[in-house]
Amino acid sequence: MKKNLFIPQISSKFNLLKTTVLLTLFFANSVSKGNTISSGAVLSGLSMPRTQFAPGIPAEHTVPLNTLFMSFLDVSQEIAPVREKIIEAFLQTSADPHLIFMVYDERQETEILSEFKASKKNVNPQKIKFIRRTNPFGTYIWARDFSPIMTFDEKGQSKLFQFDYTDDPDFVRDDQTAIGKILNLKPQNTNLRLEGGNLMSDEKRRLYISVAAIEKNTTPEGGPTQFEDIKKKFEVLFTQKMHASKVIWLPKLDPQVEITGHIDMYMRLLKNQQAVVASSPDPKINQTLDTIAKTLESNNYTVHRLQINNKMKNWINTNNVFPSYTNSVIVGDSILIPAYKVPEDKAALDLYKKLGYKVIQIPSENAILLGGSLHCLTYLYP
Repeated sequence: MKKNLFIPQISSKFNLLKTTVLLTLFFANSVSKGNTISSGAVLSGLSMPRTQFAPGIPAEHTVPLNTLFMSFLDVSQEIAPVREKIIEAFLQTSADPHLIFMVYDERQETEILSEFKASKKNVNPQKIKFIRRTNPFGTYIWARDFSPIMTFDEKGQSKLFQFDYTDDPDFVRDDQTAIGKILNLKPQNTNLRLEGGNLMSDEKRRLYISVAAIEKNTTPEGGPTQFEDIKKKFEVLFTQKMHASKVIWLPKLDPQVEITGHIDMYMRLLKNQQAVVASSPDPKINQTLDTIAKTLESNNYTVHRLQINNKMKNWINTNNVFPSYTNSVIVGDSILIPAYKVPEDKAALDLYKKLGYKVIQIPSENAILLGGSLHCLTYLYP
């Protein structure tokens, strides 16, 4: 793979956060300070009518999600073609598409609007909103992980909850607030660290999450009861404030094989009580995946398995990447799934078709080599 020689190379989703002084210099000339407003200064909303949803976090596979949020804060050209394909597919499949883009400055915003106009994409310009980020260290692209999470209360009213994305609680807080302003909601702070890729809900309001979420909130000085205390904090938040009926904890995969600990890397809930769980040629990894599949089966899901290709190598280090086919995006009756130019791509295409979806495959080998895929790059709101 051809690398971008003008920026520091990025080996994973979490190393993507570790920007350097070189990035500051790289963007110094591209950010027009006079024309750039902070994330918190964005005031205009999309004025979207929201259907009265059932309580809890909307299940991606059961409700219409017509607002796509994506970040343009990447410094590598590896992600741009993947993002373009996602947006194109979303506009083709969404019944009423709205777009929210996080950008660096007014110049980038103008370029994006010009590209939309030139391509004659099927979207009303009034339904495209921008958040301008002025922090030169803000080079994060994984919208799924840092976006505030929407839930609905017993009266059908929507609420937003914000989680910390890094050890610095202020790292993306302004951005989360800006997203809330566009959605006409004020995010509520949870004081817990959680990435959105590690959370999935179903139509029975059950929340699935891996123990990696607990581990990321622990500290060396936390004491012997710390793990259980944090687990309880999550469960109280999810059930009492975010209206989940139950919290189901899942294991994480070996970080030498899958670095994020996120459940969207190995499972996908689908309509009609169907689910897909990854399968690995590695017996040790597959043992953990088998446990996850059995947990879903115990919750009345019919589980289908999709083999990953564990021969793909990260172009920075020797660790295997995890080319998952569950890291997908559902829009109505369509599903956007990754393709990695490996033989396993066809089995993924055939399975999702068999399960009743219109399937759009998007080349994602560049994204997965950075540690994520389609679901990681997107957040969809009602």
